[in-house]
Amino acid sequence: MYLTAYLLAPAQSLMELATSDPETAEGGKYLLVDGLTCTIRPDVIRELFYESCTDHDAARAATLLVPQPLIAFTTPVHVRAERFGRIPKFYIQCLQDRIVSPSLQKKMAKTTPCEKIFSLNTDHSPFALLIRWQSGDNCPTRRTGPAYAAPVDVPSRNWREPPSERFGRM
Repeated sequence: MYLTAYLLAPAQSLMELATSDPETAEGGKYLLVDGLTCTIRPDVIRELFYESCTDHDAARAATLLVPQPLIAFTTPVHVRAERFGRIPKFYIQCLQDRIVSPSLQKKMAKTTPCEKIFSLNTDHSPFALLIRWQSGDNCPTRRTGPAYAAPVDVPSRNWREPPSERFGRM
């Protein structure tokens, strides 16, 4: 299951894929790189990752971000079709994502065949909104309208049930 994530082809690096898409490559100007790690500039974290969240939730979520090893962005992946290719893949696109552009998400999900592609009308961090929805809140967002996520129906709160019982067959 890939949630607004990079789905790399064999021998491809995350940086190679990200810079191949003009909308996603635009995000590179927000990176702080020190030679070993990279992170997002603090002044743009809210608008890039948590724009649909409340100020409180966005601030709290931002404190959980940590620098990422640069080598993870620059090292090509090595997968074999006979192993990686036989694993069923599902992709969840986030249609308002400003980190991984929706056009790149769609391209990746089609290039590496996925069993099914789902779409959420939210930013890069739909899980931050889901926590509020599960708690019964009405998901207060800074902005409203069709461009932003609407509450979802979570059939069960018993996370020990098998996924097929909680969410039905995909």
